[in-house]
Amino acid sequence: MTPKVKIVSPGEFRPAPGAAVGVDFETFYTGTYSVKSMGLYPYVNDPRFSAWAVAVSDGSSVCSCEPTKFPWERIAGREWVSHHREFDRGVFERLQADGVIPSGAGPSAWHDSAAACAYLQYPRDLKGACKEVLGIEVDKGVRRSLRGRKDDGDLFASCGMTEEEAAYVSNDAVLCLKLWQEIGWRWPLHERALFEATCAMARRGVRVDWGTVANAIAGLGRVVGECRKAIPWEPALSDPKFRQACADLGVRPPASLAAGDENYAEWLKMHAGKRCAGWALNMSRLRRANRLKKVLESMQSRRSPADGRMVYELRYFGATTGRWSGSGGLNMQNFNRREVEGFDVRKVIVAPPGFTLAVCDYSQIEARMLLWVAGDVKTMQILIDHPEMDMYEVHARATMGWLPEGRDQRSEGKDQSGDNRQSAIGNGQLGGTLKAQRSTLNAQAEESLEEYCVRTGSTLRQYAKARVLGLGYRCGAGTFVRVAKVMAKLELSFDEAKRAVNDYRASNPLVVGVWERLEDEAYKSWEAGRDHVLPLPCTSYDSRCGRYLFYRDLKVLEGGYGKGMTAVVAGERCPLHGGILAENLVSGASRDVMASAWLRCLKAGYSPVMTVHDELVFEVPEATAAADLAKISSIMTEPLAWAPGLPLKVGGKLMKRYGK
Repeated sequence: MTPKVKIVSPGEFRPAPGAAVGVDFETFYTGTYSVKSMGLYPYVNDPRFSAWAVAVSDGSSVCSCEPTKFPWERIAGREWVSHHREFDRGVFERLQADGVIPSGAGPSAWHDSAAACAYLQYPRDLKGACKEVLGIEVDKGVRRSLRGRKDDGDLFASCGMTEEEAAYVSNDAVLCLKLWQEIGWRWPLHERALFEATCAMARRGVRVDWGTVANAIAGLGRVVGECRKAIPWEPALSDPKFRQACADLGVRPPASLAAGDENYAEWLKMHAGKRCAGWALNMSRLRRANRLKKVLESMQSRRSPADGRMVYELRYFGATTGRWSGSGGLNMQNFNRREVEGFDVRKVIVAPPGFTLAVCDYSQIEARMLLWVAGDVKTMQILIDHPEMDMYEVHARATMGWLPEGRDQRSEGKDQSGDNRQSAIGNGQLGGTLKAQRSTLNAQAEESLEEYCVRTGSTLRQYAKARVLGLGYRCGAGTFVRVAKVMAKLELSFDEAKRAVNDYRASNPLVVGVWERLEDEAYKSWEAGRDHVLPLPCTSYDSRCGRYLFYRDLKVLEGGYGKGMTAVVAGERCPLHGGILAENLVSGASRDVMASAWLRCLKAGYSPVMTVHDELVFEVPEATAAADLAKISSIMTEPLAWAPGLPLKVGGKLMKRYGK
């Protein structure tokens, strides 16, 4: 049930002295014009923008009215709370720019109850958060009746709004404040600082080569037009019409037109030169070109007139492990790494005049973190002694029988192209002990695995990567067939995958021990009838870090394959076993490495302009670029008190245009 508070008029609203207030704006939106479909910056800067209501509550009373009628001076200088604060901040700043809200009416601090919920792995949306945290069912059905509502007069007059609608507008301000009072204290200050840094970075944005963007849009538009002309039906991307056209020719259509689908590739070979193959190729090309064109147009819509930079959105705690994720309709975490029509979208992000991009990327951080969590001191020492060697080469040497050129080659035989793969997916015994080899590990004298693969065309390194990233989290043979195909483009039979799984587990007992320990602890929580709370390594070292993984409402089902455990994570029921727990733990701890580095860089005066996965990107002056890159890399590889012995490695590059 929604908390009962007194609804008062603007003249009656007088919040208690010093009290924080919940603030929530209601704005005009339609099916095609919405913050969800457009992103925040384009939405609030669109000519159609209209904020028709604001609700403010101190917990005992709430005032809902038009923004022009609210007494802003009564909450100026207080702490404000909003759910999805960046939206409300964007609306507030637009209204200030329009002169609707006085320029000095801002808060002393503006908190985000949604970000606090995400940090504690509750649902991010207000309805889900209220249900889990407060036990309150929120009816969002009223919101649908407000779709298309605009400030066309006094909506709070007797004929403007129903009592139910007015209550709905008020409730969000009441509820976000209630949420903050309930859980805000559990969100540590250093994590709040990281949230603020994330928002500030995205609002600052990146510099973009807008001339190249415009030319690419024009070129892609021509490609789209050519493809549409070559497809004899409308809409051109209609799969049913494509299938019917194939049937009319007596041809069975492919199940998918995805570029990576091998069945589609075979179908194209079979029907090469036929009209159906031409249609399929044009449909695929049209999809790729149109998708990239829309990405570039979305980038254009985020161009700030003040400085020409591109504003974007990045979601703090986008994943339950704490990692960031793309948001706002433009996912910069997932830009296509392959060129489309000869165009690489990443390269439109450029350094400003007089500056250079310093790109610093943690090398294989999760694979290294898994070794550390497992306590594999021997392998970590090799990485420390030989920083030139990557994790996948160490794994190939230690468990897959690969040795540098000139030694007993027991990798995948015939440079991965032949049929003899027993040593790679069979027993994986190493020729000679690793200890005996360590004195010979010399990058200058021996060819690295990456060099070997480039020279020979072998996919052994990718296969080793699939083993490290897939088998390290208890994936079975059936799943590994798919993992090897996706990550290594390697076709394995089920029996070959099963041998690889068995070999990995036999040769990595410390990792298997992590799965067993974590699963054991989860079952103990279930037996005790409590939620499972897994502290991350930084918290085990210092409880003030406050980083935990939460698995709520554990359930165990008895089945034909033994016990199966599930838990509620961020409002969703998910399967749970030792491998998943290990993956979550490693991902969360790796995120904390990045988070710690980010805060240390800020303290040293280096503010990143964007982050992509395990990478931080900075704009540094040309004159000091090399020194700045070295300093940032040094900061990022500083030993961590909570992870002694963790072999961190950062790859740093200077570039005028962003890329890999």
